[in-house]
Amino acid sequence: MTVPIGERVDVPVHAAWSGLLVSFNYYHWEFISADERIARVAGILQSPATDGTVSITGVERGDTSVRLAPHDDWPFLTIHVVCGIEPAVIPAKPVITSLQGQVASIQAITPAASRAVFQWYAGRLGDDSHPITDSGAGPELRLLTETAGTSYVWVVVRTSCSTSMAEFRIDVAPLRRRSAGH
Repeated sequence: MTVPIGERVDVPVHAAWSGLLVSFNYYHWEFISADERIARVAGILQSPATDGTVSITGVERGDTSVRLAPHDDWPFLTIHVVCGIEPAVIPAKPVITSLQGQVASIQAITPAASRAVFQWYAGRLGDDSHPITDSGAGPELRLLTETAGTSYVWVVVRTSCSTSMAEFRIDVAPLRRRSAGH
């Protein structure tokens, strides 16, 4: 069975007498993954039902198998998890406006956020000479806008299957100073 990362496939299962058992009147089969890091597996087939479904969700590229819990080492079904098509990261707002001295929130949107690594940079897209190391590694960057004017930040998002980038423009308006009245 081939399953793309992030997708779910339902596999039908059927209980049938093999002729090896003298008594085939009760069964309780719980289907599990041999490696949950690669694929999540869920399904139970219990008498008197003879038909059921096992759900397999791809988590990370690799190979594993469906097993019967809790002690069966026999692979019921081999699972091959592959890369699917991953959409590129997009900016929630490509242009952010802020006042000098305020914190600007910059968000990168990707459906792969839970399994992605984010790296933020100050400057134009592709200029990796100014990494923002104190921003954390998530899809949101919070920056104190200290200098008025226009600046840029960008993010590179990596998964085991793809790399994509997005750029953000930050327009910072200066604080207006009040004139002293006489």
